Amino acid sequence: MVKSAEALSFNTDWRLNAKQTSSLQLSELWANTPQDLSWNISQLTTAGKLSFNQTPSSTDWQFITTPIGAATQTQQNAGDTLQFTVGELKQLSAQDNNAAKHADVSLGSITINALAPLTVSSQRNSNTSSSISSSISSSISSAQTSVPASDTANKFTLTLPPLNLALEQLHFSQTTQTVVSETAAVDTKKAETTAVETKVAEASAEKSTNTSITTKTDMSAGSFSIALQKAMSFEFKPEVEASLDSLLTATWQNQLAWQANQLNIEKQLSSKGRSRKETLLKLDKLTLEQSLNWKNNTLFGDEHWQVGTVKLQSQHKLNLATASKPLVLTGQWVVDTSMTEALSLLNQTQPLPAELNVTGHNQLQAQFNLTQQRDQTQFAMQITQSMTELEGFYKDTTFEGENCRRNVSLLGGNLIKRVS
Repeated sequence: MVKSAEALSFNTDWRLNAKQTSSLQLSELWANTPQDLSWNISQLTTAGKLSFNQTPSSTDWQFITTPIGAATQTQQNAGDTLQFTVGELKQLSAQDNNAAKHADVSLGSITINALAPLTVSSQRNSNTSSSISSSISSSISSAQTSVPASDTANKFTLTLPPLNLALEQLHFSQTTQTVVSETAAVDTKKAETTAVETKVAEASAEKSTNTSITTKTDMSAGSFSIALQKAMSFEFKPEVEASLDSLLTATWQNQLAWQANQLNIEKQLSSKGRSRKETLLKLDKLTLEQSLNWKNNTLFGDEHWQVGTVKLQSQHKLNLATASKPLVLTGQWVVDTSMTEALSLLNQTQPLPAELNVTGHNQLQAQFNLTQQRDQTQFAMQITQSMTELEGFYKDTTFEGENCRRNVSLLGGNLIKRVS
């Protein structure tokens, strides 16, 4: 630490290694939490430097993380500046399982690793200046152009490092109960007797019954991870523009790597003591390499997917809404693969007949446009699929050299209406 009559300066190194080994609930740390959670273990390990400098004309400080050190890390993550892990996370449900809608969430573990320094810094300039500077500037002010306020404004800088987020043994279950009213016609006879004659009139009365339908959706993943592959830096000038405006006017590029293993989504319907279960999605592996580019209030995305053994490409463009323009999302998808790979992927979700065998080439292209303004949403999609050089058999039917092509157009207006 250095201190004088006009300046104060200090620099320090710090290290944190916090570990929790007994069960803990969120409500024990946060009163009146909207959703209570529990977890059995957690650990936070990080290290860094803190510097502070103050003079009569400015105040600067910087917080930066540094590599934790080889003593606490494996060679694989030797450059990590932050490691955070939570294990055996569960949602504590105070809700009634017989309610119309409830959900359950559990997670084996969640891990966050920062692969480079995280930096937060501030530069704050004083409104006063020295008398010498004032006298000099006043004598030549007529000959100089004033410095823009944005160049002398206080600055706050945030630099995010490359990050890895990993989830293990993720499970989400949602149960919804719906009551359906059924109306049945019941014949009744009404006897009307008078002293002269007896009339028998038949009338139809309606009897209403309610049937409860329970829908349960189970989603699980053996593992799921997202990797932010490049550092990102943002500069804020609170005296010039709002923080959100600073983010929207910034220009940045980055890449994301997504991966999921053992994906499974099942849906079960139950009513009147009977139930039916169907598999909506079942994948051994899903990967996505995504490039993002933000510029002029527009987000451009270029994606390369691999679903099982099938590869896909897609591009998207998102224009955020402004006071005079609607939100617009456009995109296109391209699938170019063999029929063998396509049918193998389909068979994981919807089992195909054992008697079916098809080879050939499959190509699918899709373009869509979504426009949203106020309470209205317009949607349009064009799908073109071509299957060529088809050969194979189904039961006793054989085919060879067949080609198939189809076009599908989907148009929708006012698909979403917000209820105020």
